[in-house]
Amino acid sequence: MSIWQRYFYKEYLFTIVFLLFSIYGLYVIVDIMAHLKVATDSKSSLLILIEYYFSTFSKRLDVLIPFSILIATIRTLYNFQAKGELVAMLASGISRLELLKPFLIVAASLSLFLYANYEWVLPSALSNIATIAETRFGKEQDTFEIKKPQEVMLQDGSKLIYSSFKRSDKTFHDVFWIRSADSIFHMKTLSCSGTPPCGKWVDEINRNSNGLLETTRSVESYDFMRFDLHALKNSIVAPQELSLWELVKQSWLYFDSSSPRAAEVKAYLVYKLTFPWMCLLAFIAPAPFCMRFTRMMPILMTYLVAIAGLFCMSIVLQTALSIARHQLLAPYFAIGIPWLVALYCF
Repeated sequence: MSIWQRYFYKEYLFTIVFLLFSIYGLYVIVDIMAHLKVATDSKSSLLILIEYYFSTFSKRLDVLIPFSILIATIRTLYNFQAKGELVAMLASGISRLELLKPFLIVAASLSLFLYANYEWVLPSALSNIATIAETRFGKEQDTFEIKKPQEVMLQDGSKLIYSSFKRSDKTFHDVFWIRSADSIFHMKTLSCSGTPPCGKWVDEINRNSNGLLETTRSVESYDFMRFDLHALKNSIVAPQELSLWELVKQSWLYFDSSSPRAAEVKAYLVYKLTFPWMCLLAFIAPAPFCMRFTRMMPILMTYLVAIAGLFCMSIVLQTALSIARHQLLAPYFAIGIPWLVALYCF
């Protein structure tokens, strides 16, 4: 690595890190001031607050990193240009693409960092945020009420449908296990606190020789050895809180399903697979304009247009996610179209 490349990496990375923690630091200060009464009245210790904001940092990274890259790209390139360093390097025979290579490597590395955050850090961070908010900030809810029945696709291809879930004892209520078109189990409750899951007040319904479904057996308690306990627990986790690998596995299970849960899983999978590309977009979009040599550099206008453009792209992707979640368009079309338009423009 040459001296000028080390210099570019140093300046660019320092600016990104400085912006990243400065913006998040301001967010923490504003958030604490806005919720000062809740924080002081609750039973939260300093360590709990630190854990909460560390988890929130992981949650906000997909917004903080692209905007830090965008501002750092404009600031660094204009700074090099003001000092005459870009002119000197171009005059020495170094191409523009070669000059921008360190910026591209950093942006691509941060895109991979976002993928790693989605896979290994964010799921536990979101769980910590929910737990702290419920137990420390006085927002505890014992029952997770669901307006519409929810379905869980099991590994053997069967389907579980339930109406609500109680957090305190990890119990599903009013559950149907559809093994096939000819065999159905109905139970009042299904507890997943132990292994194997145990159903209470279970009715076994089978199709008779006349083609009609009828109750053939009723028991007070029944252990469901075939149930995937991990899949049951993941069914109450919102799709945005699942890791990429869990989203891939659930997307495969819900491949032929058109339920609301299936739509959300597929939408968030496509969204999380594509959103880290914002890091590359945040570098590629302003870089050509910052490499133009003019007597009057439009620095302020570049900042305003670039920030507004990235903000609009983020809003468009959020809108596309909502469209995909509500099954108005397939996730690949709803989220893919904005990226195709961005690719066409650049």
